[in-house]
Amino acid sequence: MKVVNNDPNQPLSPAELEACRQFEQSDQDGQLLFNPQLPSGEPAPSCVAFFECVGRFAVTILEGRYSIEGGDWWRHETSGIRTPVKNPLEAAWQAGKAVRTDLKRAVIPNNYVIPVTWFPDMTEDEDILDEANGRSVRLAFGQVDLVQLLPSLPSGEQLQPQLSAEYIRREVAALSRAPVAAKSNPAGELQPVEGQAGHVSVHQAETVNIYITITIANGDEDASPPLITVQGR
Repeated sequence: MKVVNNDPNQPLSPAELEACRQFEQSDQDGQLLFNPQLPSGEPAPSCVAFFECVGRFAVTILEGRYSIEGGDWWRHETSGIRTPVKNPLEAAWQAGKAVRTDLKRAVIPNNYVIPVTWFPDMTEDEDILDEANGRSVRLAFGQVDLVQLLPSLPSGEQLQPQLSAEYIRREVAALSRAPVAAKSNPAGELQPVEGQAGHVSVHQAETVNIYITITIANGDEDASPPLITVQGR
């Protein structure tokens, strides 16, 4: 399968490298996209896997160890310290929803995306399995073969037989677009002075420095008033 990294400047984690190896060595039809680009502010999965005539999978990879106690989620550091985190299953569901919404707008209105959370450094955890019960998010633990696992997840009505190679190409292209940076002026940079002679217009400036050069034309009492030239910056 073809593997695409939308952000080659961002190094892949060990688990992502393993997923990359699995997909590159597979003869399945489809593509794997790392670092999909979604509209600003939208949550994004680690990668999106596309299998021809099967389906789309928004995979959130959570390396390290996690636990849940009384509805609260914790991430366990190697030092023994545990840090509170937001519900990763909810985050994975939101990421899958964001992918589906973006593809619906950009490519095809009737699509289905299955959100998947993969804990590569953990064996199956009963508390996490219980928390996922009733949710649309599918779970994976340990060093699984994603190429074999993901196509087995959809039920009959979730299969996408219309997902052709052409649709996958268009959808990968839609999710691979570069983010559009808002045009702004560097701090302290002033806009050009505009207007007719004798008028000064300054746009988007916090501080304005006006330098005045005064030129006085010598003459007698009947001469015209002194000529004053103002240079603005």
